[in-house]
Amino acid sequence: MLARRLSRFLLKTPVIIALGALAAYLLFSWFAFGPLAQWGAVKFIADKTGHRLSLDPPVFDPFRLSVTVRNLRLTDPEGKPLAGCKELFVDFALSSLLRFAWTFDALRLTAPEGRLALLPGDRLNWTAFLDAFKGKEEEKAELAKGLPRLLIRNFVLKEGRVDFSDQTVSPLFETAVTPLDIALEELSTLPDDKGAYQISARTTQGSQWRWKGEIGLRPVSVTGAFSLEGFRLAQLEPYLKGRFAIAAPEGTAGFSTQYRIGYENRKLSLNLDSLAAAIEGLRLRGAGAAEPSLALEKITFAGGSFDLERRSIRIAAIDLAGGKVKLIRRTDGSLDVQQWPLAAAPAGEGKEGKTAGSGAPVPPSPEPAAGRRDSQPTDEAAKAAPWHLDLGRFSLDGIAIHLLDKTFAEPLALAIGNLKIGFKADARFGAGPVHFTLSEGGAALEGIAASSGEKPLFAMDGAALEGVRLSLAERRAEALRLKLERGRLSAVRASDGAIPLLAALKPAAKAAPEQSGTGEVKASADPAWKWRLALADLNGFQVALRDEKVNPAAGVTLEEVGISVAGLSQNLDAAVPVRLGLRVREGGVLKAQGLLVPAKGSLDAQLDLSGLSLIPAQPYIGQAAKVVLVSGQAGTRGRLKVDG
Repeated sequence: MLARRLSRFLLKTPVIIALGALAAYLLFSWFAFGPLAQWGAVKFIADKTGHRLSLDPPVFDPFRLSVTVRNLRLTDPEGKPLAGCKELFVDFALSSLLRFAWTFDALRLTAPEGRLALLPGDRLNWTAFLDAFKGKEEEKAELAKGLPRLLIRNFVLKEGRVDFSDQTVSPLFETAVTPLDIALEELSTLPDDKGAYQISARTTQGSQWRWKGEIGLRPVSVTGAFSLEGFRLAQLEPYLKGRFAIAAPEGTAGFSTQYRIGYENRKLSLNLDSLAAAIEGLRLRGAGAAEPSLALEKITFAGGSFDLERRSIRIAAIDLAGGKVKLIRRTDGSLDVQQWPLAAAPAGEGKEGKTAGSGAPVPPSPEPAAGRRDSQPTDEAAKAAPWHLDLGRFSLDGIAIHLLDKTFAEPLALAIGNLKIGFKADARFGAGPVHFTLSEGGAALEGIAASSGEKPLFAMDGAALEGVRLSLAERRAEALRLKLERGRLSAVRASDGAIPLLAALKPAAKAAPEQSGTGEVKASADPAWKWRLALADLNGFQVALRDEKVNPAAGVTLEEVGISVAGLSQNLDAAVPVRLGLRVREGGVLKAQGLLVPAKGSLDAQLDLSGLSLIPAQPYIGQAAKVVLVSGQAGTRGRLKVDG
């Protein structure tokens, strides 16, 4: 009974037509679609553009509505490659009919390649191909429609490569971006009520980028905003490999800006506003290194703007907060981070038209043709207004520094608990001499300690330079005050006469530096720099001296050592006022003030020494005579004059 009903149903005319259509659809999809699509695509490109397209027969899946194209290649009429792809996979979604938007569940490009060449005459190698498809009026109509409604749920581009060459300059400039890997999810363009368009995407690594803007044609204008969040710096490793001997960088970065781009009367305008960027958790370490050489907790760039027409760059603030710098100075005097950049391969090696180790001379480059862009600046460019850079604030704080110096026989370690730097800057460049000024500058070091092996040598609570001003055009630098606070130094002469402090400063044995040239140093034609330091002072220092060569050991401790010098400048022959004061722990006070000539080392000062205990001299007196000094003080007052 059931079989009879089923056969009766299948023999109905609509069912037969439907089954026949399904069979025809499947047969066409499996056997006819590939050859027809291959033939049609090759013929269309050849007839329309004169270029050559080659590809394997596409494979169509009638159930998934997906197409797979392999070994896709596009070349110009001369056979020069333009683009290619090992595999293109497109998975079309039926929901497009309901969304009124092109919807793809997946779009995947495997090993795509593209070549972009800038040719003489302001042309691209792609110009002829693109011009063959539509004229100027069609281009304007296409732009007027705006962005199509598009949704790609998953987009993957892997093992990509982009080659770029500039054939308008001599020698030829070539570069390549490889490997290029992109993975996006939920890529969409959605028009809002105002006609603005929005593109947003999230990568599989977690970064999110958004673009929103509007396009106008009369005149041409593009406005909008762009942002990128959560970009992992480790993704840069493929581009750094082979160029730098470092491990994959760590940290995340973000960027955002509002922009306006216009083109009218053959003049391009570009404005960027509300520029902001941030990097968090930055870690850079050499290849194979256990610890990073540079670790910065946060770098922020805020309140930036860029104006191409006014040639202006403004930055409200750049802040670097928290982190550590760890450096090693090698025995040759270089830092370990100087070994990071790797030597680049000779440009053009193995390229056609260039020598590759043959030793043959390279023929001279041809003269640029008329109308060809030259690398030399034109008179018009030379007369252009200079660029203006305005930096409202640069701030660095919370940075610890550790330096291991191997140029000493026993490596010397320098530790700084906190480095602070701050300043404002203004610069004009690009036309005429560079004008750079720095104002409201300052730097401070806190928690300074030097040691040799496990033995501490010197410590100081802090050092600061305040009120710094600098002008590159005037070649002038000024500072209000240099402060050195609460230093501690201990020096001992051992029983064998050795002084460990001096031994720690003994340089490591190294080969003599190579001599190059005649050794003559040409005098600079620029005027000498002028500098002035209003006040330099040293406060609260302590110096402990101990002599173990005598028995019993002798010692004296100088406390509250203070020195101040006012009015230092590049004229070191000028006399400057100097003050000195200290207290001896064992008893005694010294005060002095007068004039110092730094270049000659001459001093003319009034001296006042009072209450100096003689007890510390007992070990030396006991060596010369059988005398025990029980008590005693010394003092003097007068003029001390030292001629340099």
